[in-house]
Amino acid sequence: MSSYEVNKEVVGIFPAGEANLGRYTAVRLVAETLEKPEAGGQCFGIVQADSNLDGEVVAVQVSGIGEIICAATIATGALVTVDTAGKASAAATTDQYILGKILQAGVANKVVPIQLILDQQLNGANP
Repeated sequence: MSSYEVNKEVVGIFPAGEANLGRYTAVRLVAETLEKPEAGGQCFGIVQADSNLDGEVVAVQVSGIGEIICAATIATGALVTVDTAGKASAAATTDQYILGKILQAGVANKVVPIQLILDQQLNGANP
């Protein structure tokens, strides 16, 4: 556990809707089931379990500072959205949902700290 995870909140247990959602990937909640997000779409939080198979319960972080896997190179301080694998992706276009702000630069498949900023859309101004 890194020092960036000290204040996270983890919300309980939801049935996984897809095989192996993956730790440190973002998910959305659809009809009480966790699923991979749509690219740039709204997210519920970040999966905290190492392994989760279809039908198992999963702990999901919904606020605070946690960790996320990068889809590509991302700079420190960048606002990010998600790709369809649930990885952090640069928030480049308006009307995409923001997942959070990256606290340490990362490259593809690296786990980096993130300050979660859920349920806000990118509109040209920082939230």
